[in-house]
Amino acid sequence: MSQDIVNAAVMLLRSKALESYGVIKDCLRRPSEEQQRPAVVTPEQSPALRRSLEHNSKKNNSDE
Repeated sequence: MSQDIVNAAVMLLRSKALESYGVIKDCLRRPSEEQQRPAVVTPEQSPALRRSLEHNSKKNNSDE
């Protein structure tokens, strides 16, 4: 019985190691999105950033 438990533990650890290896391998093969984006994003390049800035500006002006 104890041999079965040891074998099960070894198989579980092996599967987790192979999964981690696969994730690392995938990350190294394809370029990340961060590398493709510019280091600085301006409001003109990002509509979501522009909306957020406009919303915060209106909110700050209404608080005054």
